[in-house]
Amino acid sequence: MATFAISRPVGKRISREIFYEYMKLILVAFIILFALMTSAQCQQTAEDWFYKGVALDDQGKLDDAIKAYDEAIRLDPQDAESWYNKGVALEALDDRETEANAAFAKAKELGYTG
Repeated sequence: MATFAISRPVGKRISREIFYEYMKLILVAFIILFALMTSAQCQQTAEDWFYKGVALDDQGKLDDAIKAYDEAIRLDPQDAESWYNKGVALEALDDRETEANAAFAKAKELGYTG
């Protein structure tokens, strides 16, 4: 049977119960580390939302594209390109011209020249 020495002088054995307690602590530390890493990787950036909006716009899913641009704008309100693309998507809808003009104005205010 193998013996494990953790922070003990050479030649001293630890009990099985203490070993299992150490292993539980290590397992909990790994679980916490995994949870933190996973949540950080799931966060999408304004750029991610912008490109999602572009893809949805290309598919003709204008309402979903507008929502994606809104999320990009929420994360980065100074992104003129998101404002402009939101205006384009709004303009393609019949009853949202006023909102489209406001989005275009904001894009221009932020320096969009496209």
